[in-house]
Amino acid sequence: MRLITRSALICCLALLTGCASQLSTLKPQAHVSDTKVQSISFDSITLGVLVDVKNPNRFSIPMGLLNLSLMVDGQQIAQAKSEKNTSLKANKSTQVMVPVTIPYSSLFNLVKSARDGNAFQFSVAGNLAVPMPLMGDINIPLSYSGKAPIPQMPKMRISKMAIDSASLTHLKADLVLDVENNNIFPLSLNALKMDIKADGKSLASAAPAEKVTLDAEKTNSIHIPLSISNKDAGFALFNSLVSSKKVEWQVDGKGNLGSDLGLNLDDFGFNAKGLLSALRK
Repeated sequence: MRLITRSALICCLALLTGCASQLSTLKPQAHVSDTKVQSISFDSITLGVLVDVKNPNRFSIPMGLLNLSLMVDGQQIAQAKSEKNTSLKANKSTQVMVPVTIPYSSLFNLVKSARDGNAFQFSVAGNLAVPMPLMGDINIPLSYSGKAPIPQMPKMRISKMAIDSASLTHLKADLVLDVENNNIFPLSLNALKMDIKADGKSLASAAPAEKVTLDAEKTNSIHIPLSISNKDAGFALFNSLVSSKKVEWQVDGKGNLGSDLGLNLDDFGFNAKGLLSALRK
């Protein structure tokens, strides 16, 4: 009888030890791994804050409330919460994205100098609450710092007019429009249409067949081929062009301005002027 009782006790202890091992809990880890631009306009930017949460336990646990504050110069400019019913799977990492929207008007009110820049520095502070069996709710602090873009309108100027060939009645030339993109991301111009004038007289229209890509933080050149006749320009203007006298050039353009980040401005219009003498190639 004693032998049976002792064996039963040993079995119970073994079972209890196994259960305790199954129920032992380890604290999950969490950190902000990155931020991504979800949408951007000239009014605001929405950043997706990526939070990676690792559950080292052999069982799934629920994720609780995720609170985030976005700070600029130590002051809160935006905040966000996530209360998704997300299950943190056993022995795996789970990534959660929390969108945070920052109005540029709030940024400029807080940091006056930001209005002249193409980006701003920010930090993220927050915490993740996780309800843990046997341990109760725990809070995991979160922090991160990064840089986000401030969109800038491109600047246009006419930089050069070069004559390819000229006769008494006709000339072919290349008008160069420089486009300065001060953004930290590329821009694109689609459905671009331009009207070209010289000394107030309309001479030509141009519409590139393909979209124009404007590289980030660079001055990009758009070449506009011109074919001008003495008849269309008039004798005085045509003579000024072929004799390399200074002429007031003007380009009025319209198109769709966009970027891969989601920035989109339909009917983007611009006007560029330049007092230039024609160069001969």
